[in-house]
Amino acid sequence: MPATRRQALEIIQTVLNDPAPEREEIRARLRRHVATDPGHPELALLKHLLERAPMNNQPSWTAVSGMTGEDFMGTSEPGGSWD
Repeated sequence: MPATRRQALEIIQTVLNDPAPEREEIRARLRRHVATDPGHPELALLKHLLERAPMNNQPSWTAVSGMTGEDFMGTSEPGGSWD
């Protein structure tokens, strides 16, 4: 398993195992991304992070919202455009 994928899985597991009730909405969003991108935790985590913290001069959420695991791993062109 690639190191990036393993690290993404560890981060996702840590977030999803957090019992704090005030973070349930965050866990629900992350679970949605994981379900949307099965087998590609690194893409699910990327989408989750971009959705959580839009910043100036950073790729927008729309840039990756249409990406697949193959897009993310570099086997085809990304599904969106960078703003």
